[in-house]
Amino acid sequence: MATSNDAITPPELARALGHRDGGKAIRRWLRTQSWRSEAEKGVRWCLSPEQADFVRNEFRNR
Repeated sequence: MATSNDAITPPELARALGHRDGGKAIRRWLRTQSWRSEAEKGVRWCLSPEQADFVRNEFRNR
C-alpha cells in the first residue's frame, strides 16, 4: 500500500475509469488480490502507481 503523494485511492481511480460506484468494485476486486494484511482491514486504500496501473488494466474494459 502506498503512502506517498503519488498514491491514488479506489474512488479516484474509479472516476478516472468512468465508473460511478465510488470505487466499490475496485475495492472488492482488490480484496481478492491479497495486497493487504488482515491488520490493514478498515484502513483507507492508497495505491502505488504500479498498483494503479494493474487495476487500470483489469478494469479498463469493464
